[in-house]
Amino acid sequence: MVSDKGSITVCGFVNAKNSIGGYTGRSPFMGVVIRNTSFAKFFIISMGSSGSDERVTRMMCEKDKIILE
Repeated sequence: MVSDKGSITVCGFVNAKNSIGGYTGRSPFMGVVIRNTSFAKFFIISMGSSGSDERVTRMMCEKDKIILE
């Protein structure tokens, strides 16, 4: 979703490796791309690794009309 100020909301899933090299499973994330004429930067806003964190991340994405399935 692109805001009126030009930032872009990004939601999706990440499957990271743990310290012993195994995958942890899909975890939702929410971030934002902020750009101007000279740069663009991506910031993670929320990441759901536990049950409550996952619910909050999904709710924040849904607020911006991005549904994670």
